[in-house]
Amino acid sequence: MLGKRVDYSGRSVIIVGPSISLHRCGLPREIAIELFQIFVICGLIRQHLASNIGVAKSKIREKEPIVWEILQEVMQGHPVLLNRALTLHRLGIQAFQPILVEGRAICLHPLVYKGFNADFGGDQMVVHKRINLDSPLWLRWQLDQRAIASREAPVEVHYESLGTYHEIYEHYLIIEKRKFPIIDSNPLSNSTRRNMEVLMAKRANLVFHNKVIDRTAIKRLISRLIDNFGMAYTSHILDQVKTLGFQQATAISISLGIDDLLTIPSKGWLVQDAEQQSLILEKHYHYGNVHAVEKLRQSIEIWYATSEYLRQEVNLNFRMTEPFNPVHIMSFSGARGNVSQVHQLVGMR
Repeated sequence: MLGKRVDYSGRSVIIVGPSISLHRCGLPREIAIELFQIFVICGLIRQHLASNIGVAKSKIREKEPIVWEILQEVMQGHPVLLNRALTLHRLGIQAFQPILVEGRAICLHPLVYKGFNADFGGDQMVVHKRINLDSPLWLRWQLDQRAIASREAPVEVHYESLGTYHEIYEHYLIIEKRKFPIIDSNPLSNSTRRNMEVLMAKRANLVFHNKVIDRTAIKRLISRLIDNFGMAYTSHILDQVKTLGFQQATAISISLGIDDLLTIPSKGWLVQDAEQQSLILEKHYHYGNVHAVEKLRQSIEIWYATSEYLRQEVNLNFRMTEPFNPVHIMSFSGARGNVSQVHQLVGMR
């Protein structure tokens, strides 16, 4: 019994697998052959390629081509469990359909790593193989349960929201706001319309929203798709969202530089006005017209009002002067950062 833990589980570093479907994971050959060795031995004997267990193990050690063919057939009907410690909630251990990959790292879909609270900076995960008779049915049920978890808290989409936001926002400015010259009389009839139809699920018979798609909008769309069509169709849409997001994020090549931190023109006199009000308040306190507590309260109100006004001006300044500014795109798409962090960079802390 002590050998079971070693024979039917493995551990390795996780890396991103951008070409893997949402319900799949990539297992290294070394781990897969150990997990499914008993099934491969049975396959070799059943196909009369080995006369006994010893001969079958010899073929496995020699890594003959027929071994990998049988292994791939066996893996199709046997999902595995991936777990990352600490398992603090139910998304910490999930079922996946394994496929063989080269190398020694476990490949993970880029949309599921947030459920494990993991990143691709060297984190390790454990893979388990259940061996009882009802395990394939139970693991397939676990695959379906991801729909319930996703409905309550849809999968995080960071880099994907950056690409989709940029593509749709660009054409939104062209059509709705007339920010750029129109070369084609109907630009949305080309690739972007097809991409938007993918995002909005043309088959889903849902209301088509011609608006900018950020991370919040994508999450809302995912929840609606799961409620109406289940996880299978939603997984297909998510894979296309992932592909579109990665392609656009690569094409636009977002990078952050010091010149991208645009300061609003009115910041100087706003801060100067706040300092002037604070100086007047300090004089009232010096002459005894204001209590210390009241002075502190009014001082906080002065600088809070200035900070909030600057926050609104920062957002408006980005939209009016440079809508494709990297800071603006990353924060307002929901990919990285938020409005408060942008405010600290170009407004005031």
